Amino acid sequence: MIRSLHNIAVLRRMSLVLLAVVLLIFSCGSPGATRTELVNEYACRQGGSMGEIPAVPEGILLQVLLVDPHDREGGYRIYSDGRYESHPLGQSWTFGSPLTPNQMEAVRAAISEAGLDALEPLYQPAQPLPDQDGNVLWFQVADDGSAVRTIKIVRPCKVSEIETLSNRLVTIFKGK
Repeated sequence: MIRSLHNIAVLRRMSLVLLAVVLLIFSCGSPGATRTELVNEYACRQGGSMGEIPAVPEGILLQVLLVDPHDREGGYRIYSDGRYESHPLGQSWTFGSPLTPNQMEAVRAAISEAGLDALEPLYQPAQPLPDQDGNVLWFQVADDGSAVRTIKIVRPCKVSEIETLSNRLVTIFKGK
């Protein structure tokens, strides 16, 4: 019993660390003035081909998937019934502790208030950057009718609504 409780605690910590790493990788660019100058010089554009969209399992409320330049994937899923699943880079999906009813209410409110309906499905650099790291963030939200809204963000582009929502979700998860 004690070992089982220890394993649950370890999985919780791993899930929070994974979430933080995914958000950190996406939100932080490579250091150096050259990178910042390139991001400012090459604007991000909306639209274009989405490519192959990741599958979303039935019952998903939110799926966040980061694909790095080596095609390794990492991310997390929140199911509409509160189940939580994490995916460390290069590993398999693993269920963690479910979210509490209060956390689920907060997650739903955060998603509802994020303004996702006004966002385009794709954000990518207008021109390829010479040092582009190739990270892609897939942000997928299912509504009550199970229609999935997919937003793809190619680094170094950033979408403030997604960053704000991600920060709110981290705050909610810390309450786990």
